[in-house]
Amino acid sequence: MYPHSHFIATLFLAEIFVRLGYISHRLAIVCAIVSVLVDFDHLIEYCIVYKRFSFKNAWNVCVANKLHGRTAVHRVFGIVVFALATLIISLFSLPWAIVIGLGYFSHLAVDLLYNVWIKKSEKMVKTKLLGFLFQIRYTEVTFDIIMLVVLYLVIYM
Repeated sequence: MYPHSHFIATLFLAEIFVRLGYISHRLAIVCAIVSVLVDFDHLIEYCIVYKRFSFKNAWNVCVANKLHGRTAVHRVFGIVVFALATLIISLFSLPWAIVIGLGYFSHLAVDLLYNVWIKKSEKMVKTKLLGFLFQIRYTEVTFDIIMLVVLYLVIYM
């Protein structure tokens, strides 16, 4: 999934925690940013495999599925590490534990949703913008629109 989809879906979930009084709106935004940052492992993998640093090339290689796809951060090892980190952080600060845990685990949930449901839809828009390759499926666009509407309802209703 693209970063904006992770951001929107996680912000929606974090705003529920805002409504429940566990975190602030600012921390909800930080939580959504954490969810996007989880995919930085792809940039690191690109740098290791291709032995150079280029954000644009790393982006394009990932979009074209020319990397292995899932690093340790997206596997059981990452789940265990983030679960333990969230647990330890919760001993000191519950709001920050929610930010880290929700940011990471919502990222994985959205990736799972993408792999099970959205990736199977074949219709997509392929384009390049400022040298960055985009291959976004119509189903992901629909998911984003639904999440934005629901996010609006959660925040303003």
